[in-house]
Amino acid sequence: MCRGFGYGMGFNLGGGVGFPWMMLGMGILRVLVAVLVIYLIYKLVKGFTNSPNRPDKAMEILNERYVNGEINDEEYEKMKGRIK
Repeated sequence: MCRGFGYGMGFNLGGGVGFPWMMLGMGILRVLVAVLVIYLIYKLVKGFTNSPNRPDKAMEILNERYVNGEINDEEYEKMKGRIK
């Protein structure tokens, strides 16, 4: 007599109780993976926008050089126009 797949072989998972939990776990796993991917993309984009060569940093360096007397008025205005 053949009883079918799952009877007495340990594959039944308590009468089908395990299947909903498995589906819930897979859903949570998918959400976590999606959140991780979005976070990594955010950090990647943020890293490009916070690069040390941004215009405000360049203006800060230019102002320091002007105040220290390393460049004159004409050079300052010319470089300032290039930065902006």
